[in-house]
Amino acid sequence: MAATADSLQQQVDEICACCPVLSPAIIPSGYETQDLVELMQNAGRESVQAFEELLEGAGRGVTCCCVCGADGTPSTSGGGSDDDSDGEGDASLYFTVLTGLSFKDRTVAMKRAGFACGQCRALRSTNRMIRFAALRVGADAPADDDDEEQGDSGSRLLALAAHLASVNRAPDSLQASPEGLAVWLQELYCRAHALQVVASNLGGWRCVGPTGQVLRLARPKDVVAAARALLQPPEEEAAQKPRKEGRKKQAAAGKQVVAAGQQAAAVAGKGAGKAAQAKQEPPKAAAGPQKGQAVAALKQQQQQQQAGAGKKRSAVEVAADQEAPRAAGKKAKGGAPPPQAKPAKPAAAAKAPVPQGGKAGKRVR
Repeated sequence: MAATADSLQQQVDEICACCPVLSPAIIPSGYETQDLVELMQNAGRESVQAFEELLEGAGRGVTCCCVCGADGTPSTSGGGSDDDSDGEGDASLYFTVLTGLSFKDRTVAMKRAGFACGQCRALRSTNRMIRFAALRVGADAPADDDDEEQGDSGSRLLALAAHLASVNRAPDSLQASPEGLAVWLQELYCRAHALQVVASNLGGWRCVGPTGQVLRLARPKDVVAAARALLQPPEEEAAQKPRKEGRKKQAAAGKQVVAAGQQAAAVAGKGAGKAAQAKQEPPKAAAGPQKGQAVAALKQQQQQQQAGAGKKRSAVEVAADQEAPRAAGKKAKGGAPPPQAKPAKPAAAAKAPVPQGGKAGKRVR
């Protein structure tokens, strides 16, 4: 029966449920970065210095392993050696990246980073634990000259199994049985190794960060940025998120205020221009109903003016018509003599004396 992404993911989830605190890392071939340190090997001097300064700053105040809580001193030299050492007795804490795998999304998730002890670092590496298991199987073989070395390997394997069971709070019955611990450890890492082989034969894998964002690790500065994000505690990241959102909102509000001010200034400028143009241009008829009323009033006024002018012209014409016949008659008679002044009345003549004494005498012939 062919394995599907869902069935493969189910097996990964079962391993994580069995080891919720520290589980074997299942990483496809080519995506193992040795805790990002391998990506910084060919980087320039400035990038390497920036990476070391980041680890030095993150290690200040760290006094215990980020996984199991064992006491230790942080090392700023990057990740520890990835040889077959179990890390027991080493009090140094090394920069360690804890990962996860999703067959459904084809992603290798870098969940978080911190400073871990040698035992936790060894248990996190599936390849190293498979080699330890092989040494344990060899220890069960017939005795030879290497009995002492094989016995040491078996005891170290049991110590690692006990450490893994303690960190993940395995049942007490399992932790009390050395043989049970050995079998449990071998089965666990064999399953993880098989899933890792299957994942290595698949393509299209991507590296993502704690929040699911795709990590670009091609440039040294991108590696430094990824390490800084992984070292940030989740609570600090959650506390900074509202601050970042608040700053974004303030910036957006500021842009809106500036845009509103610019728009208001533009509107004011247009209004001033229109007012100046209105002063220079003659008033135009109002639009809509007001325009119709103004036009009607103007027509009525013009009609009244025309009617008044017609009345005045009619009176003048009537007077002219009455005067025209008189002038024509005078012309027919030869023209009227020019008006002469009336002669003044002569002074009253002295009355002749009336003869007295009878009738007037007869006229002499």
